[in-house]
Amino acid sequence: MKKLLLISLFFFTTLLFSGEENSVSSKSIQIDNNNQNIYGKTADFSVSKSDGLTQTLNISIETDDFQNDYDKLMSIIKETDGVTFETNQAQYYRSKNIKLHIWFSKENFYKAEKKVKKIGYTKYQNLTTTNNANQNEILEMELEHTIQKKISYEKQLERLESNQDLYLSFWNTIKDLEDKIFQYRKTLKQNKQQNEFYILIVDLDEKHSEPMDSFEFINMPGVEYNYFHVDTPKKELSSKKYHGAAIRYMFSKGKSYIILNVMKTLDKISSENKTEIQEIFTYAYGVDFYPKYLGSGRRMFLNLFSGFSFGGAYFTADSNTIHTFQVTAHLGLELLKTNYVLWDIKAGYFLPFNENRNFRGYLFTSGINFMF
Repeated sequence: MKKLLLISLFFFTTLLFSGEENSVSSKSIQIDNNNQNIYGKTADFSVSKSDGLTQTLNISIETDDFQNDYDKLMSIIKETDGVTFETNQAQYYRSKNIKLHIWFSKENFYKAEKKVKKIGYTKYQNLTTTNNANQNEILEMELEHTIQKKISYEKQLERLESNQDLYLSFWNTIKDLEDKIFQYRKTLKQNKQQNEFYILIVDLDEKHSEPMDSFEFINMPGVEYNYFHVDTPKKELSSKKYHGAAIRYMFSKGKSYIILNVMKTLDKISSENKTEIQEIFTYAYGVDFYPKYLGSGRRMFLNLFSGFSFGGAYFTADSNTIHTFQVTAHLGLELLKTNYVLWDIKAGYFLPFNENRNFRGYLFTSGINFMF
């Protein structure tokens, strides 16, 4: 009985002390927003004051007046105390380009961003954020590795004779490693001195007109409705009004296209009249141009443009067929323009080379194209 009591007392005492130890252990494990204490050791997962963030905004701007907008950009940099640390400039056949890397303070970074976006048309922008602490850790690892590598080469150099060819090679390698060590230490020092970096990369690109300066193939078929009003129709040869449909195949972002058009007369023609033209078939190559100072075709709605088409035309009647070359100059408006749909209207003047007086007139069209 006494033995049983002693065994029970021993187990009770053991459980009591183990419970106290567990309670102490549970108190030593604390997790808060910035620190994690495990078994009395502190692991800091927060970004330290000297290891902040680097924010880089890469923005591409298209301009119609390169020199004027470049001067505006320089003025913005000066007003916001920006520091340009890298510049790349290019001169092409009909356009210019400059790319600037600019450092700002946090407050001036956001001011400069708003002002720069007002210079021209923003083609794209991309904001990236980098944790400097992670970069510094990598730099420190690379620095340590380079130092150890240098020490290894120095030991090997001591075993070589100075007149050996391998001696010069090892000596040059050591000098290169010393340069790398200097750069790593310099970068680490700069990163630790500056808490946060705000960098604006501006790519200023002069707009050049398509399709004369460049060609980019697209596959964009579509259809048109045409209404043709003849200026001075001739009795028993040409009607006053024609209408019809056309296939318009656009193959360039500069709005180069091929068009096949069929129109029929809207006027009543006597069955006895065998000479009056009832159908007009045209084929042509066309191209459109955007005005430089009225948006250059960048908007989704209401882009003004002008252009021309050049090709041939067949005028057919029951007993008469005429073939001639023709040119049409037009002015148009894009009602809707996206990456996949283009809807526009045009008003032009149709001018055939033969029978010019009797078949020239106003041509009104409305067309839509789809990207495939």
